[in-house]
Amino acid sequence: MGAYTQSRVQFEPNADKRQAIGEPPMVDAADPTGTHIGTWSIVGHDADTLQEPITEALEHPEQFGLEYQDDEYFAAFVVDIPIRTAFHREAITRTVKRSLQDRNMRVTRQAVSVMQAFCGSVHDVALFYLGSEDYERSVGVDDLKFGLSYLEPTRILPESPGSTQSRVVHALIASAVPLSQTELCDRAGVSQASFAGWGESTSHRDILEAFGIISKSPQGWVVCLSYSEADVDDNVDGLPWYAIVDETSGDRKQTAGRLQEASLQGALYEAMLCLEPPAHFSDVDHPVTGTLYGRLTTEDLQQLVDHRPSWRALVCAIVAFRENDPVSIGIQSIDVEVLTLDSQTTNAVIGKSPDQMALTK
Repeated sequence: MGAYTQSRVQFEPNADKRQAIGEPPMVDAADPTGTHIGTWSIVGHDADTLQEPITEALEHPEQFGLEYQDDEYFAAFVVDIPIRTAFHREAITRTVKRSLQDRNMRVTRQAVSVMQAFCGSVHDVALFYLGSEDYERSVGVDDLKFGLSYLEPTRILPESPGSTQSRVVHALIASAVPLSQTELCDRAGVSQASFAGWGESTSHRDILEAFGIISKSPQGWVVCLSYSEADVDDNVDGLPWYAIVDETSGDRKQTAGRLQEASLQGALYEAMLCLEPPAHFSDVDHPVTGTLYGRLTTEDLQQLVDHRPSWRALVCAIVAFRENDPVSIGIQSIDVEVLTLDSQTTNAVIGKSPDQMALTK
């Protein structure tokens, strides 16, 4: 079929522009569907509610005064445009790779995971503020930390309710050194009561720490990204203990004298040990701790974050650092579902199907 602008071929009313089309595409009536090239992203509060109106608008162009033309330059064909309501790893990988190529850097799997964990839009993963390198090298986690520091605080962990978690994590990302609790709260613009959970306030500190996003070092609070100007621990990347960092990562890690299962369910289990009452762990049907039993599904995760909305962004971060892989010890890796929270895909079919008979060989 070739590459054509569908709107020009089917809807353009200007005679000169139509003539510029030249030969229209040849379409086989048995397979009249073209492939859409290019992507758009719509970000913002409740952007997912636009999925149905966008589908309706694309499939019914006549409501905007567009009319199918009828001349020698017209061709009848349709194009399927997938409309997704989630932040997908494939799109993140393409964007990060394209951005780093312009800076003489190579993308890594942990780079994709970091940007997926902390961002909510392909616009935010583009790493506009990184400089170019004289010699090609792989991008480092400290590079990503620098790039993320230029985003607005509310663009970090955008799925988190309110802005306390976003502001706290952004303040640590923007700092070259660990921060005391007072320094962190001052820079983040949040109260210490909200951070530490004084009185009846939710402890965002405990939640972020339980999910491995922040931790307390001897020098102060740090985010789970490497610090180029401060040696805060022996972890070169500074990533959460459950993150997949290379092809040789095992299923378990030895931490603090005990074994931890480096899997999605293992990370959730460690977080729940800190945040959930012990009695919940014996209930296999519990909407939160029940996700630890059996094979983990998207529905399980959705139920979990519906019951613990303050965990939503952090569960998304675990999914990102585990590369959307639900496999854990004892679970076969055959035919497993790739996990994506709040994901829904519909196809908008645009265009006019041909009336002619199918081409024959």
